[in-house]
This record gives sequence, structure tokens and C-alpha cells, in this order.
Amino acid sequence: MGFEPNTVGGWFDLDRGVMYRKSDAERSTNKRRTPSGIPRQLAAHLRRWKAEGCAWAAEYQGARIGDIKRAFPNAVSDAGLKDITPHTLKHTAITWALQNGATIWDAAGFFATSAETIQKVYGHHSHDYQESVLRAVTETRGFALC
Repeated sequence: MGFEPNTVGGWFDLDRGVMYRKSDAERSTNKRRTPSGIPRQLAAHLRRWKAEGCAWAAEYQGARIGDIKRAFPNAVSDAGLKDITPHTLKHTAITWALQNGATIWDAAGFFATSAETIQKVYGHHSHDYQESVLRAVTETRGFALC
């Protein structure tokens, strides 16, 4: 069960729990669009939409969204929101993932962003940020400071 592979974009394999970010026909570029796992909450929505007869994970009035670059701003406007972009959502998701214990390595793979970028931009959000240093400066080694 899943949204079928296609030649126009990514797809979800609900049986295996994998999100493919690009179609097999798309060429690889410097943009990382690697497969990743589907979060449990999204998988539940995808299964429901599939059961309701949706052919695409992102539809509007029963048809596939043609241009996400136009559809996303329209959806933001329709929702009465401002200053929301896919990048701000990705930034928030990476921040929350690190705050909730994801490793930089796993976050890099899931969000298709280099580990170097995750470390440089988001590393201070990691649950263990500076943990070893804090532990080292608070431990005593059998001597007292006067």
C-alpha cells in the first residue's frame, strides 16, 4: 500500500515506511533528496488519505498539486498566516529534532542536509550540547579550589 512511484516527483512507500523525495526519472543534483523514514503521525494521515481514495499525497480539489512553489504560498495565505516558508518549517523541524535527542548524524540523513550544516547552524540545540565540557568543569579530581 502506498502512493505509487511516478515520474513527476517524490512518493511514499507506506508498506516499507519510506518517503522518496524524488521520482526515479528525476536526475540527481547537488540538492540532497535522499529517501528517509516516514514519521508515525504523517504515516497515519497518509494511510487515511489513501483509504479515502487520494491518488496523491498533496492534492487540491482532487487533483495533484502542479507547482508546489505556487501552492505553498497560497496555502499559507488561505490559512491566514504570514512569513511561513518551507525553509522556516525545515529549520523548526531540525531544531525540535535536536532538542528531542536526535543525533546530528541522524538529523543530517533525515533532513537531507549535511552534518556540517546541522552542526554549524543547529548544533547548539542538541540535547547534549557542551555536555562533556560542563561535566568536565564541574567534576572535582580530589583537590579543592581556595
